[in-house]
Amino acid sequence: MKKIRLDTAELEYNIFQSINKEYRTGDNQIENNIVLIHGGIIANANIPLVTFSDILTKNYNILHYHQRGYGKSINKKNDHISILQHVEDCREIMDFLNIKRAHIVGHSIGGTIALQLASIYPDYIKSLILLEPAITGYNEFTNEGVIREFQPIIQMYDKGQRKEAIDIFMKDAIGTNYKELIANILPPNSFELAVVDAKTFFHEEITSMKSWTFTKTEAKDLVHVPVLHIRGIQKTRKISEEREELIRYWLPQTVTRSISNAPHMLQITNTKEVVYLIKLFFQEDNTL
Repeated sequence: MKKIRLDTAELEYNIFQSINKEYRTGDNQIENNIVLIHGGIIANANIPLVTFSDILTKNYNILHYHQRGYGKSINKKNDHISILQHVEDCREIMDFLNIKRAHIVGHSIGGTIALQLASIYPDYIKSLILLEPAITGYNEFTNEGVIREFQPIIQMYDKGQRKEAIDIFMKDAIGTNYKELIANILPPNSFELAVVDAKTFFHEEITSMKSWTFTKTEAKDLVHVPVLHIRGIQKTRKISEEREELIRYWLPQTVTRSISNAPHMLQITNTKEVVYLIKLFFQEDNTL
């Protein structure tokens, strides 16, 4: 992966260029862009959206990058990594690559970052695609629930049972067959990388989620932005009605699509369905 050096971080990234030469980089500006913002723990979880087929790269250049604290992306600050810091990092890497506007795809906490990015920099956004965005159990004013949800795994991780803690996380977020899926779909050593990167999620990003707030006022400039929300449905998983209501309240234009029998990391387990829903979303909105 290539690297960009910012004032307080170094971020590694890849650009998957469109197979259609008409949409490739030209005149120092990349046209027809998708930016992937990954969620917690597995930095390469969005890669299957690119490698599954050429459906998206037919017409789009796709930027995939590792957030600070993941992989070889370095955080040079001593402070906690906040949602706003992730937003600025994404904006800076888009500026560095001369990406003027893009379709932003965010998974889990990456969906939170995408939403905040759009509210602060709406001119950078062509559309928002939120994959299982990490606002489950929250309201507009407090996010205490996220701490309670992850506390048992964090305690196990901090006691040195790191692989065991990530095993529990993976089984819940992907499924009991996660090892086979990761080996077949993700880059080599993805599990080992997740074991290390989990420290950033547990001790930096969850802390930032606890203090994160978002209001209807912050979404006021996004009323004309097309939004796709993709969620997974499982009998053993409770869908947060609060999350659904918040997304509809903040962004009434949101199109929600559900995938049956899909866990949290549905871009790994149900790649085909996710890719086709994104393709359909682009086709149905002629402005995209």
